[in-house]
Amino acid sequence: MAAIQQLERSFPVSDALAAEPAAVAQAEIRALGADRVSTWRRRPLQTHYVMAAFDRIVFRTRDDLGTRQAELKFCLTVARDGSKEIAGIWTSEDWHGPVLELRRRGMAGAALLHGDGTGGMAGALDRMADGDRIDHVGRLIRLSEEMAPKRVRRSVASALRQILQAPRHREALSRLEGFAASRAGSEVPEILALWRDRLPRLDGFLAQSAALKSYLAGFDATESLKEKLSRRGQRIPACFADEADALQTMTVVAMGASQGWKVAPKIWASVRCQLRTDPALRPAIRRAM
Repeated sequence: MAAIQQLERSFPVSDALAAEPAAVAQAEIRALGADRVSTWRRRPLQTHYVMAAFDRIVFRTRDDLGTRQAELKFCLTVARDGSKEIAGIWTSEDWHGPVLELRRRGMAGAALLHGDGTGGMAGALDRMADGDRIDHVGRLIRLSEEMAPKRVRRSVASALRQILQAPRHREALSRLEGFAASRAGSEVPEILALWRDRLPRLDGFLAQSAALKSYLAGFDATESLKEKLSRRGQRIPACFADEADALQTMTVVAMGASQGWKVAPKIWASVRCQLRTDPALRPAIRRAM
């Protein structure tokens, strides 16, 4: 279905990567030195995180034959104190190699494993312990709102958020079918098809507390990285000479972005406070918090 294919491809080139060349230049890479970059890529990690988000950035390479599209995979972690860092960044074709590397560097798992499950991600994340799988709900919501006609967009957004507040799959499906029977639902058959396809993969999200659902629904690893780069005033070219050039440059970007990077203190304090007092909090998350 067109909507499902669109969701699978919904990894546009980041604004921070798509505009004119800027602050992250080859001079900075040379100044850091290849040894320092290599050491950073091999650094040990914490054993357990509150969240590990797996995502990708699409970019282009240009050579004598023209341009082609490629992607970098990365893992963003959130620790107990709300600090964020890029745990790793790769040009790997699948997720098995990156996940094995994270484990070799000491990362046993995370309470929440956030990603879209495509490209073999779901199977690779089986190697991570204790984690609840959290599908990329924010991206799903945004695509649905973009697909909806303007006259019913507000009704669609409200209905989808009600569906996501359901505690389990059966109730969520019941709410989805109730929306399908409504006047607004009858105008968005492609959105209904998309959610019927994706709903079985949202069990990990549906099982969370209301406070955590609210945070996760707005979480996007790529957007978080873009925001951090924007605050640092950094821009890099949309095109690279090759994948090795892209990996080296983005590694330097990740090194800088990971310094002093945290979830906004008020937001994180609120989330942790609600989680600690939630009797339904899942054991793996309670241990991580």
